[in-house]
Amino acid sequence: MAFSISILIIWLITNFGNSIVIGCVSEILEGRRVEITKNLKLTFHLSGRLLMVSLVVGALVVLGFILLIFPGLIMAIIFSLSTPVMVIERLGALDSLRRSKEMSDNMWWKIFLLLAALFAMFVLSYLVAEALSIILYRYYRQILVRHVIRILLITLVEPLYPISITHLYYGLRWRRMARPLPSVHEERYLPIQEAKFCYYCGQLLPYDALYCPNCGRRL
Repeated sequence: MAFSISILIIWLITNFGNSIVIGCVSEILEGRRVEITKNLKLTFHLSGRLLMVSLVVGALVVLGFILLIFPGLIMAIIFSLSTPVMVIERLGALDSLRRSKEMSDNMWWKIFLLLAALFAMFVLSYLVAEALSIILYRYYRQILVRHVIRILLITLVEPLYPISITHLYYGLRWRRMARPLPSVHEERYLPIQEAKFCYYCGQLLPYDALYCPNCGRRL
């Protein structure tokens, strides 16, 4: 029971913390003044949608890894931008997932490399934290020291994910905005034909007429 409660608390803190960091990084990249209070209010306003997206993406990724590893990776890649999309563009849960899939098209390899690098950094930080906690535990003989060291190192590394994913979001967004517009084909206009009249009665005639339909004379 205590383990489940701790997992729930960590999940809530991670999602809300990521949202706040994404909002701050977005303001920095857009050249605006960072407002912590504003981002806190925004996170509170989007809390329901943030948790829903986190649950959906987490369930899809876990299900993909249970079935096969590859589907889980695909789910993690195509929905990796859902949180920054929701925070920055103020979209709903399903629209954020759809927008994330749209932005990740043809960018799977780049996103995969970023996620792999972040995962490697998390694993490395955890291993370093475990090594330091074991070393210090030999001297202090206190379990609390191990937990404090683990929390400190993971806390230092954790913000790298929302910072990196926000930079990726803006990189893909600016790249799409910088794409040249598709060339517009020049319209082909038919040559303007002069009006044709009958020399005898003044009747307006078709351009290829040989006889006047009014007076019957040959032109």
